[in-house]
Amino acid sequence: MDYTITGNQRVTLRESLLPGVLSMARGTVEASQELMPPGIIGPFSLETFYHPVTGFTVFEISARIVAGTNPFGEGSEYSIWTYGTPVSTAEE
Repeated sequence: MDYTITGNQRVTLRESLLPGVLSMARGTVEASQELMPPGIIGPFSLETFYHPVTGFTVFEISARIVAGTNPFGEGSEYSIWTYGTPVSTAEE
């Protein structure tokens, strides 16, 4: 079994995996609303590992902006397409 650690790094996700990831995020929000109203407010991270046979496993929920976003103060490569300028966490 391959065990590649990426640490606090952003990764590129295949589009075919996106529905499952969004479902995990939606389930997290819904469970948080049920367990502790009003639920998670603001950004959060589902820290996961992925195996081609078993899929994603969440091993930690960070109800905050995790350290992996800090090195990208100039924004992600996607923000310029969306906003026309590099946008990072907490920008207006």
